[in-house]
Amino acid sequence: MQLPATQQEQQQQQQQQQQQAVGIFGVPLPAAEAAAAEAAEAAAAEAAAAEAAAEAEAEAKDAGAAAARTATAGAKRQQNTWGKQQQQVQQQQHQRQRQQQQQQQLLLLLLGLQKQQA
Repeated sequence: MQLPATQQEQQQQQQQQQQQAVGIFGVPLPAAEAAAAEAAEAAAAEAAAAEAAAEAEAEAKDAGAAAARTATAGAKRQQNTWGKQQQQVQQQQHQRQRQQQQQQQLLLLLLGLQKQQA
């Protein structure tokens, strides 16, 4: 870099540096860079918030699905329990019917024996 020889050259160099420091639309570059950085931070924060919202929604869906599976499993267990109870009741009824039939056969046999003895 050459040193300016005259005052006029110094002024020209200063003006050139000032013009380089002024960015788009006359906004100084440091301010434009700061605004760009703020916009980038805001965009990153917005993206992070959107990602967090998507994750929360996915977790809520997973929780809802898990609750539905749990409820379905509970209903199936209840239905199985009810089915087993019904089966037990039917078996008990069937046993009572067989006992009653056996008792009737025994009574008829005893009556038949009594008639033979009489």
